[in-house]
Amino acid sequence: MPERLKLLIVLAAFVGLREGELLELRRSDVDGVTGRIDVTRKVDKDADPSARGACPECGRPISSPKTAKGIRTVHVPPPFLSMLQKHLLEHTAEGPAGLLFPGDRTDHMSVRFLMDRYRPAREKAGRPDLTIHHLRHTALTLAGQHGATGAELQARAGHASQAAMAIYQHATLDRDRALAERIGETYAAWSRKPGSMNPLCIVMDAIGTLPCQSHNYA
Repeated sequence: MPERLKLLIVLAAFVGLREGELLELRRSDVDGVTGRIDVTRKVDKDADPSARGACPECGRPISSPKTAKGIRTVHVPPPFLSMLQKHLLEHTAEGPAGLLFPGDRTDHMSVRFLMDRYRPAREKAGRPDLTIHHLRHTALTLAGQHGATGAELQARAGHASQAAMAIYQHATLDRDRALAERIGETYAAWSRKPGSMNPLCIVMDAIGTLPCQSHNYA
């Protein structure tokens, strides 16, 4: 996996961001010290230059997440903070509005460009079926396994339903940060365990992202 895309896989697999949210993240949305990420926008997959809010360079519409609860703040697990900081220094476009994952030009990275580079990593990991959405599902499953309440899961995922609105109010930034820390501790434990066969650990190893103990993929 190219260096400039490794963080994108981490944010999908351990934070649970959607593909369109990832590709619209900008430098001003991220705090490299605390790992805090403000999710307030998404970019569509296909270009529609006539649409309201279309990117003037690539023509893909930029808008708020699908629901009001899609606007949220999440945190990166501590083991990945150094990767986040390095990415901000080396791969993020310049200026507060610089894209976290820019394309080859200065506009948004295309989904095709992303998948052409993600596909070899999936195959190396023995999971050619693993989509970015699957990684997001894994992130939310991990959060649930680490004690997230229903309200906290809904808040971290950016999901909304009329029945859950009252519960959402109880999810706090401090709890999300603590949840990220617990997930990070689990990842660190995986990385120290020789020959760990945890599926997510294998994928991270395959893309070269803070690899777990080495595996033989031959």
